[in-house]
Amino acid sequence: MLSELFLILFWFLVGLIESFLLSVEAKFLQRNHLFGIGVTSITNTLIFLFILGSIFEYLSKLDIKFAYAVGVMLGTICAVKFDLYLIKLAKHKGINSKFLKKEWRKFQRRFR
Repeated sequence: MLSELFLILFWFLVGLIESFLLSVEAKFLQRNHLFGIGVTSITNTLIFLFILGSIFEYLSKLDIKFAYAVGVMLGTICAVKFDLYLIKLAKHKGINSKFLKKEWRKFQRRFR
């Protein structure tokens, strides 16, 4: 019973983390953040390979599939809320979008 609960929680967390990272990677793509894209791509690939390796062993059970799906859903929601929080925090700290764009261009010039 405890091991079954652990598996459900584990796959829930795998789905949550995978979806969160995919959403963060999409934000990095929108902002042309090369280092962030690289890190999230590698992490997502490793998670995806782990899922492929264990899909036949663990995901044959309906409760584990459902826990994974709920984790994916909540991971996407958390990523959207996290992005909105960062925007709100930047506004609260007095960082406007012109300043961010200017600093972003300076940062990008370092890698060209």
